Amino acid sequence: MSPEPRILIQNNFHMICGWEALLFVVLRAAPTVASMRSMQEELMQRAVRQNDGKVGLMVVVGERMPIPTPEVREVLASPPPGYFERIAAVATVYEGSGFRAATVRSVSLAIRILSKVDHPSEVFSNISTASAWMCDQLRQGGHANLTTQQMTEAVQRMQKLADLPVAAA
Repeated sequence: MSPEPRILIQNNFHMICGWEALLFVVLRAAPTVASMRSMQEELMQRAVRQNDGKVGLMVVVGERMPIPTPEVREVLASPPPGYFERIAAVATVYEGSGFRAATVRSVSLAIRILSKVDHPSEVFSNISTASAWMCDQLRQGGHANLTTQQMTEAVQRMQKLADLPVAAA
């Protein structure tokens, strides 16, 4: 059995967890430029520790999360050099149902199609489907230690922890 996921960064904006060859992010509030840069830096550091230098990235976005500002979108579109080469796959989970959630997932899909990245990237409506896809992507990259059930349960546990208030420093 794989060790438990580890919380790497937890603040009022997001919680970043590392587990095997996976980095997952639970967004707690509207992302900021600083929060997205810290996510990019953590991914780069974690990737260096992997045999093939790549990690999977799963981002869980709650249904009431506002759309990122233009400044945040610019940070996401212009990551540090070598960032995209360190990503094995990206699964973005926009939870919720209804028109708004479907629209956000459709826009995300359109952006993914128009972007010129080489790694697989998909948008999902729930964690279990995203976990199944991500496990398959990681297995193709030689990271076969995780099962869909393990990943789903781990991400859900971390998501519940992310809903807790952050202790003052």
